[in-house]
Amino acid sequence: MIQLFLKTSKIANTDWDDSYNRIFKIVNQFPLKLERIESYDGFTKNTDKLHYDLTVNKNEKDEHISFWGDQMSYTADFSVKFYKHWEVQQKKGLIDNEKDPTKPIIWYLPEVFKFSSYPPDANAAKLNANYLDTKALYRYAVLAIGIMLENTLPGRAFLISLEIRNEEVNNTRKWLEYIFDESFDMPIYYDKTRLLDNVAECYNNKTDLVGRLDILYFRQFKTNMEFALQQIGYKSSLEYYSQVLAHTDFGTFGFSDVFTPWIEATKSLEKTLELLEGSKQILLSDPKDEHAVKKASKYDYIEILKDLLSQYILWTPEQREFLDNFYTNQQSLESGTEDLFGTLMRMSGLRVDICPIYATPDHLFEVFMYHDSKNGKQFRAIIDDWLDKNKNRYDEVVKRFSGIEKKVQEEVVEMYEREEEKDLAKIELESRIEKYLNKYADPERFLVKKALDVNPYHLETDSVVDALQQEMFQRCKRKIEDIKYRHKIDKTDKIEKLNYWIKQKGLFVLPAFTEWLNKESDTGIITCLYVLTTLKLYDRRQSYARQQILLNRKYWTVWEMDGKYSIEKL
Repeated sequence: MIQLFLKTSKIANTDWDDSYNRIFKIVNQFPLKLERIESYDGFTKNTDKLHYDLTVNKNEKDEHISFWGDQMSYTADFSVKFYKHWEVQQKKGLIDNEKDPTKPIIWYLPEVFKFSSYPPDANAAKLNANYLDTKALYRYAVLAIGIMLENTLPGRAFLISLEIRNEEVNNTRKWLEYIFDESFDMPIYYDKTRLLDNVAECYNNKTDLVGRLDILYFRQFKTNMEFALQQIGYKSSLEYYSQVLAHTDFGTFGFSDVFTPWIEATKSLEKTLELLEGSKQILLSDPKDEHAVKKASKYDYIEILKDLLSQYILWTPEQREFLDNFYTNQQSLESGTEDLFGTLMRMSGLRVDICPIYATPDHLFEVFMYHDSKNGKQFRAIIDDWLDKNKNRYDEVVKRFSGIEKKVQEEVVEMYEREEEKDLAKIELESRIEKYLNKYADPERFLVKKALDVNPYHLETDSVVDALQQEMFQRCKRKIEDIKYRHKIDKTDKIEKLNYWIKQKGLFVLPAFTEWLNKESDTGIITCLYVLTTLKLYDRRQSYARQQILLNRKYWTVWEMDGKYSIEKL
């Protein structure tokens, strides 16, 4: 997700004039060839028109740049707009306002992450009401614009780009330097220490400062905790994450999402139980809050002890290292999120959660006794019972894994044999991509490679179009009576139905499309276009091919009376 913030009170018309010219250069030199679209609402009959000229209402007061996707990757999202005149940009192109004009753009009101929170905000107006989806590859153009604005409008622009890695940002920055022939610094969001230095003096309470960084780096609990502990301090970090933990419910996945990363970050059993105690005290701070008091009553050190034992806290580091052979909780610890595979593995009981720290039985007992002495006998009994039941557990796990490993190896050999042909095809495709990349300057290749990884069919548009037309021809043969019926429909009715299906399926056409249809005298072509738009396509290759047919009239000739896939040949 990407969001761009602008501090409107500090940007003058002349600042924006230069910025707009630079934005114009970025979008028009973007190597994936950006596209814009006239996006109509669902209640009109108009079909969406695609344009390669990204300027809208040229020389008018509301002149602006607009783009929604790119030609090469065949990915798109909602339109991004930048207006030429600053007063119009503020009115039409920005959402919300600064919270405090006296404070820097990276500052924001103190808040605590509550799991239902929205992504991070800033002390400025933002480009869109929602974050831009990073699935569409125009994200790199937005990224480039954000980097440029941060450098040319220092302290007045702030780019937040969740989920985008430093490598991607750095390669985008290098492309910027290539087209402008000047140097650009990395965005401040990607230099956490620099960001901290710039915002620290804005918060009198360091706990609020910990919270600001935690909200900015959304759901990255482990890395946020480690940074806060090192750069801001233990006391402030403990206070803040105790508040975060208090917003969860004991024993839930949300509770573990905070509790386990804290163990990883502190590497301390004592500090882990201090977090638990701090959270409990927050819940008990208002005796009249019955809901909070009830939540606090569920905090159970016995259950925490059992959970830590189930995560092999008493196994030595060497023993627990062996557990890495299984699917573990490391991914969710590192990223703050868990993919679908990890979720399924956890729910099916096939994921192994590994406690990030090791403790001896005596140390484990002593720490729990310190925080909850009344349950000392139970703590000792639970630890001794676990040791007794698990004295042969390590050998059992090794034996179990060895059996699984052998089976997996056999399956892998079979899979490689089945996939050999696909692997050769993949190697051949990578070779073709590398050859294609030679057409571009070195700083452009990163962007082009990303596009071709997503949509390799761009390399062979003509052949994938022909494949779809051949498949359609065979479908028509199987439904010859239906095709004959459609062929007899009046041209005007067919065009109306064609436009209806284009609209229904969210396809788009060029501005000249209507003129092409009206001039087309071969009714077989109109029939085939009509049939093409009604097809249910679930394959990306076919979807891409259909869209290319609608955008390029040269592909229609195969449907002419004497053409390769003419209806007369059915």
